[in-house]
Amino acid sequence: MNVPIPNVYHPAGTLVNDGSQVINTIPGSTTGNGLFSQINTGPYSDPWNPIHLIEERLRKLETENKFLRLKILSIEGKFTQEEVTNIRKMLISEDEASRTLAESIIDNA
Repeated sequence: MNVPIPNVYHPAGTLVNDGSQVINTIPGSTTGNGLFSQINTGPYSDPWNPIHLIEERLRKLETENKFLRLKILSIEGKFTQEEVTNIRKMLISEDEASRTLAESIIDNA
């Protein structure tokens, strides 16, 4: 038994004879690409993007915190200016081992 689909108005204001098209369209648009296309394009296309941004910001803040702790330690006289310069270079180094060593030096001071 076929049930007739009632006439429905599309959000863009046009009459639609197929009720499924009302759900599967972009509001205010006549392209009919569907709701899923909104998820796959635009700011929500990569769900991990905000997490990467937060991790990047966290790394930056942790490094800044290490610099501030190093500055405090140099003011307290724990390190000479030459040692501070070397530890600072180690913190901004591309080498993971150098950064880890610099962090442990600061933490143990």
